[in-house]
Amino acid sequence: MPLPDNLKDTIMPRFHNPLNRTRGFTMIEIMIVVLIIGILCSIAVPLWMGARENTYTKSCVSQLRQIQSAKEAWAIECQMDDSSVPTWDQLLQYIKTQPQCPAGGQYTIGAVVDDPICSYGNDHQID
Repeated sequence: MPLPDNLKDTIMPRFHNPLNRTRGFTMIEIMIVVLIIGILCSIAVPLWMGARENTYTKSCVSQLRQIQSAKEAWAIECQMDDSSVPTWDQLLQYIKTQPQCPAGGQYTIGAVVDDPICSYGNDHQID
């Protein structure tokens, strides 16, 4: 049996109706979200940068090996000795395009007996 309206106010006090609340977020809620995003970024960005550098290194080493293979093929085909230094034009017969270091370094071909060198340094070298 429902209560009459005059008794409802005395028995059950009126509570704030959440449906009447204006829409939006409080400043605390926004600050918490920003804090969580900041924490996630502080974890993800260094991992992403490390993965990118690792990819650059692997790609550069692969291209250095390709250059070395092209030098060896050039030396065998042209009957050159180990101290001969080919040009890029001569190597492009064995490589489709001139390789570019993904990290921005420049490749030095060098003699057939020597490994090619990347000017970027670090781990950008043939092991």
